[in-house]
Amino acid sequence: MESGVKDVLPLLWPGRYLSNRFQLQVREQTLHFPHLPPAFEELRLVQWSDFHAGNFPDTKGLAYALAQVRELKPDLLCFTGDLVDQRSEEFLPYMEMFGGIEARLGIYAVLGNHDYGDQALWPDAAAKEANFERQLALYPALGWKLLRGGESARIEVAPGQSLGLIGAEARKVSLLRYAYGDVAKGLADVAGADLRILLSHQPDHWGEEVLTRFPEIELTLSGHTHGTQIGLAVKGLRLSPLGWLYPRWIDLYQKGGQYLYVNRGVGFSHGSGRLGILPEITLFHLRRG
Repeated sequence: MESGVKDVLPLLWPGRYLSNRFQLQVREQTLHFPHLPPAFEELRLVQWSDFHAGNFPDTKGLAYALAQVRELKPDLLCFTGDLVDQRSEEFLPYMEMFGGIEARLGIYAVLGNHDYGDQALWPDAAAKEANFERQLALYPALGWKLLRGGESARIEVAPGQSLGLIGAEARKVSLLRYAYGDVAKGLADVAGADLRILLSHQPDHWGEEVLTRFPEIELTLSGHTHGTQIGLAVKGLRLSPLGWLYPRWIDLYQKGGQYLYVNRGVGFSHGSGRLGILPEITLFHLRRG
């Protein structure tokens, strides 16, 4: 349920900056698709994003997120990047905790820009590459399927009814430019699916490429911005100091038959708290119409 202005204003009080980072919300979104098969209306699709493990002062923040996901009983669970802040070992204290997370149709993930370790100081290129290889090894150890740029999965929701899931990269190639991988190949590999969902960490991908090149992608799930951690988003009003940098930085956007959802993230980075913008896990209800 959307909060009112009176509910959100107390969250902007500076004294709440640190405590807000632990005020995780489960937000629900209903999306409508004209040709959705019947079985999809029973699907519990859950998105979480941007853990930035290593930035939490202890394990309690992520432990609460795990409890919320278990209660949601997702059929399909999607993680949209930034498992760690810079180094693979940041996630090691959480490995055992995450072992009990399950979803009937699987858990899928993509990489975020922080997962490459580009902002850390490494003694040499070999050390950075070794860290990245350890990062990649975390996903199979968790039982998650990592979709690299252009990889896809065809998921049978019910006999004769399938969902196509495509993964995009978030590899930074310059200050404001990212490489997303071969999304066209991923789409071709799930041709004929009843619904096509793209997992792409960077929400700018939607405007840069998805809307112009891939009208077949009905839903894009992103993260990255954390809702910029400081701002106001209520009743259609979206205000943030960093809103100028990201034209689509929080919640739901639609153009024609295509949706983009920008998750506010579970964790935090480049600032240890939140004002106005609380962390979230999202439950999507898919409906025909």
